Parts: sequence; structure tokens; C-alpha cells
Amino acid sequence: MNAPALRSQRAAKQASQALAAAAKQPPTAPEAAGRVLADYLSAKLQRPVGGLTQSALAEALLACAV
Repeated sequence: MNAPALRSQRAAKQASQALAAAAKQPPTAPEAAGRVLADYLSAKLQRPVGGLTQSALAEALLACAV
């Protein structure tokens, strides 16, 4: 399997595990879900997404076919 596919699988597995852990702590779940999503998108795009606007993030996602 190629490296991008492995990174994608790893990102999905980590996100799933993190969301499951966040669900066990309802008061902090929304903040945790936001962090998990940002981490997942960063892994998929192979770049930080913290400073991107919504339109820049959308363009990056489309460019990477995510």
C-alpha cells in the first residue's frame, strides 16, 4: 500500500478513537470533536488547517479530492 493511503487510514483510525473517547465525556465533547476534525483534516491535507479560511480549506479539500 502506498504512503498516502496509509496516512489516510491512520488519520481515520485516530479520529475514530478520539471521537469515541470524547463521547465518554459529554461536557467537553464539542470542543474535542472540533480538535479531532482539525487534526483529521490536517492529516488528510498534510498541512496545518488552523489558520485557513473556510474558502481556503474548501479549495484545499477539493484539490486533494477529500
